[in-house]
Amino acid sequence: MDNVIGAYARETEGLSIKDLILAKDKCIEEGYYLRHMPIKEEQPVEYQIFYGKLLQIAVNAKELIRYVAGSVAVKEAGECLAGIYSPEGHAAVLSTGVLLHVWSMTEVVRFMAFNDYEQNPGIKDGDVFFNNDPHCGGQHAQDQFIVSPIFYEGRIVAWVGGMSHEMETGATGPGGYDPKAVNRYYEGLLMAPTKIGTNNILHNDFRITVEHGTRDATIW
Repeated sequence: MDNVIGAYARETEGLSIKDLILAKDKCIEEGYYLRHMPIKEEQPVEYQIFYGKLLQIAVNAKELIRYVAGSVAVKEAGECLAGIYSPEGHAAVLSTGVLLHVWSMTEVVRFMAFNDYEQNPGIKDGDVFFNNDPHCGGQHAQDQFIVSPIFYEGRIVAWVGGMSHEMETGATGPGGYDPKAVNRYYEGLLMAPTKIGTNNILHNDFRITVEHGTRDATIW
């Protein structure tokens, strides 16, 4: 497995996330995603075992989201999702859950790449990014996403992400939906992709922003 990851690293030498996305988009336009998958072709059993492990990680993550959630919609209805994504942000492995949001986390990654987040605020190992702005991924402010990059030997090789439907966003009315909302500005606190953690530790300013922007931050 290390040899294959090493080959990928060599092929993408010096490319930014934006460059990776543009190259992959060109492949898709030409009618293919990957021409060759060496492990799948040469070691089919090992490939399936590896894929099975990744799938179990995603499923376990989704169940963990449910167990720790303050949102009733997540805990009781299972309105959440976890996944592992390619460096370009495409879904590689997904848990069960709200599959409507397969592309939403892809949009979050693409938004960050095309708005030069690699330069400012930077995308590094251990960073944590949050989004609930539907312009950048998702359907409304209650759809909230956390994504983190995965690095190998200094190069980004994947993203991991989680989505949950939260029940309080500081909207004009409380709850997971506000029937009085006639546009997105009625839906409460909106945050475009924002770095909320470093070295896998959440920033205090994010916690304070949520506490001051909602009726009850415990169900955010």
